[in-house]
Amino acid sequence: MASTWALKTSLAVCAMMLPLVAACQSNQDYHLTQDPDHAIYQNSAFAHGHRHGYEEGFHAGDEDYQLRRAPSLEHKLPRDRGYQASFGAKKSYMLGYESGFRAGYADSYTGHTFRRSLLALSDLSASDSSLKGKSVAAVEFDLGLADGYKQGLANADNISDQPGIAESAAWRCRQDARPGKYCEGFGAGYVLGRWDNRSLASLPTTHTTLAKNSGN
Repeated sequence: MASTWALKTSLAVCAMMLPLVAACQSNQDYHLTQDPDHAIYQNSAFAHGHRHGYEEGFHAGDEDYQLRRAPSLEHKLPRDRGYQASFGAKKSYMLGYESGFRAGYADSYTGHTFRRSLLALSDLSASDSSLKGKSVAAVEFDLGLADGYKQGLANADNISDQPGIAESAAWRCRQDARPGKYCEGFGAGYVLGRWDNRSLASLPTTHTTLAKNSGN
């Protein structure tokens, strides 16, 4: 039973990665071209890095689980994180990658479903004409998303988990007279940070029990 479940899990991970492999073979970044959220990734290096990191982390978490290793993020982050100058701010991309890697690792190791989309970001109007690549508005959006993520990860504003959390976080941001696109990114980043907080909280700290076998 356990071996059958493990095989199904590995096959599922492989199936998730097939579109990414195809994009790599064509020298294109799938998330900037075909991903449903490509407009977001084109305008936020942090979100783009988070997506790549999440995928790699999910693979690393599954590998550790299958090999029955105790969960550990130490020395797991790859040195080559696939950054290219066309992605935007390198520091933002790298921070996003590391954050996504940790969340992906935790989700995989604890048996949570692979997040196919950053649903918190999907409804944003990042594709409108005011957000284009390296424009001032795009930079503000990316900065806001990264800052919102950090606040959400720590739940610094003590916003309860409920529908409208992104709007609540964005509203609080606007009270500080921040630019509109910064606050739009802040609200989405706050939700993403909250999601990752829950993922990381589920990762066991004990070295005695494998999470998926414990029913998590």
